[in-house]
Amino acid sequence: MSSPTTRERNQTATGLTIGAGRPIRRLDDVAEWARVAENAGFGLLSVGDSQTMWMDPFVAMTLAAEHTTKPKIGPMVTVPRTRHPSVSACAIGSIQRLSGGRAYYAIGPGDSAIYNIGEKRVSMGETERYALAVRDLCRGEEVTYDGKTFRLHWDVDPVPLWLAGDGPKMLEMGGRIADGVVVGNGATVELVEFARKHIAIGAESVGRTIDDIEVWYLVPSHVAPSRADGIRQLRFYLASYAKVRFRYDMDKKGTKIDADLAQRLRSFQTEYDHTQQFAVGGATSDALLDKYNLTEWLAGQRLVTGTVDDIARRLEELYRAGVRNIMMPQMLPNVVETTAALAPVVRAVAAL
Repeated sequence: MSSPTTRERNQTATGLTIGAGRPIRRLDDVAEWARVAENAGFGLLSVGDSQTMWMDPFVAMTLAAEHTTKPKIGPMVTVPRTRHPSVSACAIGSIQRLSGGRAYYAIGPGDSAIYNIGEKRVSMGETERYALAVRDLCRGEEVTYDGKTFRLHWDVDPVPLWLAGDGPKMLEMGGRIADGVVVGNGATVELVEFARKHIAIGAESVGRTIDDIEVWYLVPSHVAPSRADGIRQLRFYLASYAKVRFRYDMDKKGTKIDADLAQRLRSFQTEYDHTQQFAVGGATSDALLDKYNLTEWLAGQRLVTGTVDDIARRLEELYRAGVRNIMMPQMLPNVVETTAALAPVVRAVAAL
C-alpha cells in the first residue's frame, strides 16, 4: 500500500502537530533533548545551521536520529553557498537512511550563516537552483550545477524538499516547487493568512493547491509564569528577530508598518551588533529595544508566551486560521527544560 499524500494527510489530520527546534550550543544534551521531545509528543525536531555561531547541525541530527524513532528530523533552516550541493545531499541523504526515512531538507536564503562570513545576500534564483540540485541528487539523478555535471554514486534515498521564507516571492516559490514550506513567522492570524495566500498562489501556478504542501509555521513558544516574564526572558531573541525579519522589504511581509515604526526599526538595525545575534542576555540589545520602544510590538508579532493555558488559547486561534503544523524554536540555554515544559501544550492542541 502506498503512503498517503500530503493532501490526504492534510484532509484527514486533526489537531496541531508541534515540532521543537534549537540551536546547537552544545552536543552533550542533544540526545536527552531529542528523547524528551519525542516523549512529550513533538512530531518534528529541527536544528539551526549557522556555522560561526553554533555547532554542526548534521552531527546533532545524527544524535537525534539515533535516539528517537518517530519525529521528523532536519535543519531549520540551512542555506546555499556554505556547502556544495553534493555535500548537502550526501549529508541529508545519510540522515534519511539513519533515521529510517524521517529526514527533511529545509532551505532558505540565509542570514547569519551568510553575512557573518562576509558573503553577499543569496538571490532567489540561487536558492532555487541549489535547492533543486540537492533534491534531485537525493533522488539519484544527475544534475548540472554551476556548469558542472555530477551525481551521487551510492544508493541514496529521496528527501522531501522544504523552502523557508516570510516574503511573498519566497512563499510563492515554495508553493511552486517544494514538498513543504517553512513560514518564517506564523505567530499571528494576520501573518498566517498572508503566508497561506502566497503559498497558494505559487501552488496554483503549477496546478497544485496548498493542500498538496506540508506547511510549517515558526511560532516561538515559551512557558512562563506570565506573558511579561516570558517576554523578559526572550528579549535577546526579539532583538535578533528585529534584525533578521526587517533587514529587507519590511513593508512586504504581511506586517503593517507605519513611517514612525519603520524609522525606529531602521535605527535599531543600524546600531545592532550582528555578531551578538541570538546571544542570551545581551544588555546592549536590550538597551536598544528600550531606546526605540520596540519590545512590546515585537513580542506581539513574534512570541507566544505565558502559562500553558495562555499558549494553548493562542495556538487554537492559529489552528482556526488554517495552521496544522507549528515549530517552536527553543532559544534559551536550558533547552531540555523549556522543551519539556511545553508537553502539556502539545497534548492540549493535539485534541483540537
